[in-house]
Amino acid sequence: MKKIISILIILLMCIGAVGCSKEESSKTEEQINKTISITGKFLPDYIPVGAGLVLDKPFEYDGKEFMEINFDDDKITNLLPRKYFTYYAESGTFLDEEYNGKIPVEISFEFDNLKYDSELNRLVCNDYKVISVDKKQDPTDQTDNEYPLKYHEAVFNMYCKQGNDGFVPSDVKDTYFYKNTNDPVVGDKYKKAVDYILSSGYFINMGEGDYYIEKEKKVYSDGEITTPIDYTLYVADFVKKYPPVDVKTEKDGGYYEYFTKLLYYDGLTVMVSHDDKDYIKGFIAGIEIKNGVYSIDDLKVGMSLSDANEYCKNNYKQFYNHHDDVYVQDKFVLPNGLALKLNDSNNGSIDSDKIEVIDVYQVED
Repeated sequence: MKKIISILIILLMCIGAVGCSKEESSKTEEQINKTISITGKFLPDYIPVGAGLVLDKPFEYDGKEFMEINFDDDKITNLLPRKYFTYYAESGTFLDEEYNGKIPVEISFEFDNLKYDSELNRLVCNDYKVISVDKKQDPTDQTDNEYPLKYHEAVFNMYCKQGNDGFVPSDVKDTYFYKNTNDPVVGDKYKKAVDYILSSGYFINMGEGDYYIEKEKKVYSDGEITTPIDYTLYVADFVKKYPPVDVKTEKDGGYYEYFTKLLYYDGLTVMVSHDDKDYIKGFIAGIEIKNGVYSIDDLKVGMSLSDANEYCKNNYKQFYNHHDDVYVQDKFVLPNGLALKLNDSNNGSIDSDKIEVIDVYQVED
C-alpha cells in the first residue's frame, strides 16, 4: 500500500512539473513570435549609426523609450525613389539632405530581432520586412531608375573640369570624362549627366572660362518664338548675352585676317570678321538660324514663307543691288544695315512653303 501511495505522489509531481514547463514555454514563444509594425521617416546611412527611421511614436524596449531605430543593413535606400537623390563629393550618390527624416516608411519585424547597442545608445533591428516606402506598398528596387536634374547637375559640376589637364574645352562633349566612360570612379555617370541636361532642353554654355547650365528651359514647338536675337550688339556684348558653346577661328582669305564662328547647340551660328587675333574686337558678319529657339524680330523658323515675306516688306527696306541697279525681291535690309535672306543655302534657295533657314549677313561692296 505504501508503495502504491508513493508511486501516486511521484506521478502527481511529474504532471505538475510538465504543466509548469508548458506554461513557461508558451509565454516565451508568445514573446518571440510577436510581430510588430512601426512607421517613421527615413534616415540615411550615416557612420557609425547606420540607416534608420525617426519614429512617428515612441517605442518602448527593455523599459526605455526610443524615438529612432537603426538597421544592420541599408536595403531601404535601394527602395527610395531616385527623385530624392543627389551627388556629393564625399559620398557619391546619396540621399539629398533636404529629404533626411521626411520620407515615410513602414516596416514590420519580430520582437526577438531587436537589440540594444549600449556603446552607441541605439536600438537596432537586424531583420525586418519593408511594408511601404513613400506611401507605396510592396516597394521594389529603384536603383536603375532615372535620377533628377539636380543629381545630374551635381555630377556635371563635380567632373566637368577634371581630367582636362587644365584646359577647359569650349565644347562640353570634348571634356575628358565625356569621351572616357571607363574610368573606375566616374564611369559613364558624367556622360549620362551631360546627355540628360541637353536632352531635357537645357543648355551648357561657357562664360569667362567656366561652364554654366542655362536654367531657363527654352520650350518651343512649330517655330514658336522664344529668344529674339539682338543683331545690333557689338561682339563683346553679344557673347555675354548669348554665350557660345564653341568658338572656331581660322585665317580668312578675304577682306579680313581672321574669320570666327560662334557655335551653339540649338541651331544658331554667328560669324565674326576681324583683323586682330582677338575676335571680340571684330564685328558680326553673319547670323544663321535653323530652328525655332531663336528669332530675328518676329521672323522664326517654321513660319509661313508667304507671311514672312509680307512681314519683311512691311518692316524692312527691299535690298538694292547697286551693281545691277535692281531691287532684289527676296532680300531685305535690317535697320542696322545687315542684309536678310530667307531659305538660302550654298546650293541655292530651299524649296519650301515655310521658313527653314534665316540668314543675316554683312554686305560687301
